[in-house]
Amino acid sequence: MKTFKRIRTALVISLRGLGRRWWASLNSVFGTAVVVAVMVAILAIGAGYSEAMKMAEVDDAYMILKGGVRSEMESTLEGPDVRLIESELGGDAAAEVYVVTSIEDSEGEPVNVALRGIGTGSVDIRPGWTLSAGRMPREGRRQIVVGKRAQQHFGGLALGDAIRLGSASWTVVGMFETGGSLTESEIWAGATPVQDAFDRPDAYQVVIASPQDGESPQDMQTRINRDDRLSVSVVSMADYYGEQARAMERFVSILGYGIGSLMALGAIFAALNTGLGHIKTRAKEIATLSILGWTRSSLTVALAIETVLMTVLGGLIGVALVHLIFDDRLISTLFFAEDFTQIVFDFEVTAAILWQAVAMALVIGLLGSIGPAMQLRRLPVAQILLQRR
Repeated sequence: MKTFKRIRTALVISLRGLGRRWWASLNSVFGTAVVVAVMVAILAIGAGYSEAMKMAEVDDAYMILKGGVRSEMESTLEGPDVRLIESELGGDAAAEVYVVTSIEDSEGEPVNVALRGIGTGSVDIRPGWTLSAGRMPREGRRQIVVGKRAQQHFGGLALGDAIRLGSASWTVVGMFETGGSLTESEIWAGATPVQDAFDRPDAYQVVIASPQDGESPQDMQTRINRDDRLSVSVVSMADYYGEQARAMERFVSILGYGIGSLMALGAIFAALNTGLGHIKTRAKEIATLSILGWTRSSLTVALAIETVLMTVLGGLIGVALVHLIFDDRLISTLFFAEDFTQIVFDFEVTAAILWQAVAMALVIGLLGSIGPAMQLRRLPVAQILLQRR
């Protein structure tokens, strides 16, 4: 108990003297804040991307693609094959056209977006899909509904706007939401008008289907391929987009922790220099406390706690800055998108990222306090007092 009180007293005395050392302390706080802010911002990109890839609007749906292909863009299912698939699956299936086309973003730069030509059952298979403004396209008309995030992020997609896609001009008649998933980056229209505008007569890219109770993707694939006229691959929508999300998470984790670790070295040296400077400027104070009975261990612990408090404060400032500036801010990327289309998502500063930020600040503080602590333990009181002459 006596040791704890001595540590607390030494810490209080040191903190009260921060006003005399504010510049050095500010360097330590600022350095840690920058490191943590950069790491949190990068990790928040990965978290937001992964959240968008969860496809929240779909409870359980499978994607039927041409046999041997990996993405919708590579897949082509001819009309007769689609009708055979729909006949086998019954009413729980919707054939869709998938096209990558170019529009302008909010700054007038061309970007690739996904245009999906939907069937009559496309909305029913996605129970989380909601039309939040306007109406659905009329059958056979060149009309589109746009995802909320696409409308927010790209230009020319307000209700009533006309936009050129392929060989035709289209009118925006509605806006839909899917809980912030990838689908909100897409543009939807009727399948037949999309086929006509992009010269794909009676051709589709994917059939979205609901499985029977307990039916796996492999079971559905086997069931469909029993017909010798068909050769398809079946994958769950969650797995299809989840693999892209995992690739992005790996990339941003390596990037975030790599850059964060390199920058952390600078912050550690800043904390170390701050601690060494504190010992030099507080020599008389440290010597006095030693004479009064404070052990080197208690003074060392107090110094380490002070350093950690400064770096944790910097970490919290870094997190707060990222949260205020970037949280829920929309960005777009085509990294790890199988079809090279822009995916619009927001920064997601999660609780896990916050804890990692605090842990990074703690590590910076602890490592930065080792050098000053070792110097403090080695110096005798007489030598410390001589430093003031």
